Amino acid sequence: MDKIKIGDTLNTKHGISTITGIEMVEPGQSDGGIEITEIWECDKDRCVFDLENGHYAYGDQVTVIRSTTENHNKL
Repeated sequence: MDKIKIGDTLNTKHGISTITGIEMVEPGQSDGGIEITEIWECDKDRCVFDLENGHYAYGDQVTVIRSTTENHNKL
């Protein structure tokens, strides 16, 4: 199982961008959550991601971009 952390790259509706912050929120909330530095990828839909390009995205709106080097190291 993979983790998503600050500094990872996401594909979002705002384009490809780097994560600058992660906030875990309660279902139905959009803010007022807990600031965290990493999250299991299976829990991403419980988070709001702050992005380097000045936007934010909800977990269900993002896809993690994994480098081929990361994938190779898991083999």
